Amino acid sequence: MKEISLPSEHGKLRGMIWDDVDYPIGTIQIIHGLVEYHGRYHEAAKYFNQKGYIVYCSDHLGHGLHILDGKQRGFFLEENGYEAVIDQLAEMNSLIRKNHPTLNHYVLSHSLGTALILSLLKRNIFFNGVVLSAAFCINPFLMFLNKILIWPEYIIKGKRGLSDEMEKITTIKQNAEFKPNRTTHDYLSSDQRSIDDYIADPLCGFKKTTQMWQDLAYGFTNLWTKKSFGMIDENIPFYLLTGDKDAVNAHGKQAEEIHNLLIQIGFKSEFRVFKNMRHEPLQELERQKVFESINKFFSQNI
Repeated sequence: MKEISLPSEHGKLRGMIWDDVDYPIGTIQIIHGLVEYHGRYHEAAKYFNQKGYIVYCSDHLGHGLHILDGKQRGFFLEENGYEAVIDQLAEMNSLIRKNHPTLNHYVLSHSLGTALILSLLKRNIFFNGVVLSAAFCINPFLMFLNKILIWPEYIIKGKRGLSDEMEKITTIKQNAEFKPNRTTHDYLSSDQRSIDDYIADPLCGFKKTTQMWQDLAYGFTNLWTKKSFGMIDENIPFYLLTGDKDAVNAHGKQAEEIHNLLIQIGFKSEFRVFKNMRHEPLQELERQKVFESINKFFSQNI
């Protein structure tokens, strides 16, 4: 395991490499979710090392090692933050291909990461397989309402102010589905140890700035459309997995919508719902089943 700290167009590229592999058969680029970081994927990375994959994960701006470097948590950049995050994912991808030019390349994305990879793929980048874990989509009307909701806080608190209103309609609302609540983040997993580790980790679960929410609204606009998906290499196979208790993506329905749209356009796409799993299948009690299903998908797309 090696920490990454390299020059970037946007400061530094920060993250981790898990490379305890004697005879590698491929690489996996992990693209993590909102208000988490590479550390949440250590168990998954070690599993895939055992299967022959070298695993890379960069922390998004305002996350993980960037915070330890002194950057504000929950804040991408002063402007063009969403595109800067995609730029760094592209930089990581270039590093992976430079280090391993003869291997197959795969992606494991989760939650926010599923939106980010869809944006990255529009830059004419090919992968042998892409996993979308807990994928979500937001309809244009709801996106419009979110922009209206965030605007007063953006004006009053400024770019770096923390948004209480968006916290209410995301984390707090999602967690309310699991009342009586044991913690503030029960919606993530039924594995209490995983939840407790998340809450105890200062690099997880923090509030987001008004600017970050603005950046995400910009990046999500028209993302889940035929026109947008039409910009992606149609030879890339997809695997969408979700829990049926996921409060973030309407219990898996939004992930299924994305899968159906991919199929309509002509992509090869698989879809699986894991029973009694919440928003983080990779952190669930039966996560080994999830790991195994992903490994099967990768091994079938070489």
